[in-house]
Amino acid sequence: IRGEKGTAVKLTIKRPGLEEPLYFNIVRDTIIVKSVNYEMLDGGVGYIQITEFGTKTNGEFDAAMAYMTNNDVKKLVVDVRNNPGGLLDSAIHISDYFIPAGKQIVKIDYKGSNDKIYRATTAKAPMDVAVLVNGGSASASEIFSGSIQQTGSGVVIGTKSFGKGTVQSL
Repeated sequence: IRGEKGTAVKLTIKRPGLEEPLYFNIVRDTIIVKSVNYEMLDGGVGYIQITEFGTKTNGEFDAAMAYMTNNDVKKLVVDVRNNPGGLLDSAIHISDYFIPAGKQIVKIDYKGSNDKIYRATTAKAPMDVAVLVNGGSASASEIFSGSIQQTGSGVVIGTKSFGKGTVQSL
């Protein structure tokens, strides 16, 4: 269904239980998928889901945290289940919200050269945080959740993550 924006395409869909296929005429367009979704839960608990650590994630997360702060959230759930990872700088940016200034977020051990340590630079957000992980949480989501767990800045809840908490670069 890829093609030039604004052009039409006819989709034929076969579904179990239906003898005849369904036909849909749609117009191609740009699809914008947000990487951060958020809402208030019962009891004044905030919920933020991060679906990937991409180029727009920092700004979207900043907006979510502004919403949580403006609504006096004291307990926050950050959901990175089935998050395949993404950009290191985004994982560091989001970790910085929850880890006290000066504490180590992540250390990168380079083979044969100087290691790089990233430390929190801002004051910790005034809320308790729980991070949800599962077997689909990989790479940057593991760096984020691992930094929360290792610094004691929150709790990590769920099943064993994917196991690819590595940094790749060209």
